[in-house]
Amino acid sequence: MKYIELSHPITDGMVTFPGDPPVSIDIYMSREEMRKKCGDAAALLDKISMINTSGTYLDAPVHRFENGTYISDIPLEKLVELPVQAFKIPEGKFCFDKEDFQELKTGVRAVLLYTGQDQYFNTELYAENAKYLSVEGAKYLVEKGVVFVGIDGPLIDQLNSGDCPVHDIILGADGVVCENMTNLEQLLGENAVLTAVPPRVRMASFPARVFAGVKDYINNI
Repeated sequence: MKYIELSHPITDGMVTFPGDPPVSIDIYMSREEMRKKCGDAAALLDKISMINTSGTYLDAPVHRFENGTYISDIPLEKLVELPVQAFKIPEGKFCFDKEDFQELKTGVRAVLLYTGQDQYFNTELYAENAKYLSVEGAKYLVEKGVVFVGIDGPLIDQLNSGDCPVHDIILGADGVVCENMTNLEQLLGENAVLTAVPPRVRMASFPARVFAGVKDYINNI
């Protein structure tokens, strides 16, 4: 089994989307302080402050729907070992449309949208010319049984459009949206399974460790 990391590390001072507050990681209790308190137990305690859409994160249905599921309640069946397929944005296009998924394999539960935007992550360029998923493309994926849709850009919807219809389609079907992914080009043409592991937190969105496992002997997804 080969594993591919699909999430950005969360670091002190990191800004996921230009204009958002930076992540703050600091020491809560140093080893020296802990030693004074507990003798030989020279452990280190850290603390972190960040908004819930920092780094690579998941959106749960409640992100858009008041009575929707929280991150803590997403079924593991929608997060663990999902047959996954990655698609590359066609040359000259700014969004993925329904026709771009005609090679979708039977049984795929997770679709990842590779745009290359992750090369600008944590810079002012990250929000410029960001690609997205069209409404018809989102409807098609849901109809085909896809429950997890991720992108290597800041938003799966069109930025600055004033609405998030793609979120509404996917989350409205009790699916999961993942944004700010990375390394998706490594999954192009691969047969793999995806796992996304957020903590069981009662929030609308939260960072997750997302990775794919590739098995050479998986011939059919």
